[in-house]
Amino acid sequence: MNFGAKIQHPGPLQIWMSKASGDLSSYDGSGDWFKVYESGPTKFPLTGAAEEWGVYNKNIITFTVPKDLAAGDYLVRPEHLALHKPSGTEFYFNCGQMKVTGSGTKVPSATAKFPGVYDSNTAGLSPKFSLYQNAKSYPMPGTTLVTCELSLPMSRITRGMREETKQQ
Repeated sequence: MNFGAKIQHPGPLQIWMSKASGDLSSYDGSGDWFKVYESGPTKFPLTGAAEEWGVYNKNIITFTVPKDLAAGDYLVRPEHLALHKPSGTEFYFNCGQMKVTGSGTKVPSATAKFPGVYDSNTAGLSPKFSLYQNAKSYPMPGTTLVTCELSLPMSRITRGMREETKQQ
């Protein structure tokens, strides 16, 4: 996934997917979302430095799509949750479209809705979480990560581009 700009704020990056129930061009994203990627801190204790996070200074992220995921049209939502302001998290997100083909049948059970998955009491988001207090652990916000036994590397998705991913 090419963001077109480098990630400069401290905080996690997560990538979510949601299967369209019908025509993707009219899907509004109100369905269930599941997390396929997350990147948090790379070292502890946290001191507030952006360099402590795995996605710092990156503009391209490679993630995997579960190989056994049900075929269909999906929205993909990358989100960077910037934690540098103690008064609240800054959300940087976008959406892209993806077609998944193959014989997979998996429908993830750990899902969330947007809006609704986060609030001011969500663990891992400010003001509840402060990266300036030498934290020795970090609770990734949202649902658990969807996993499977095998996965397919995801090629780049750039803004405004529709890409087909085939499962083998």
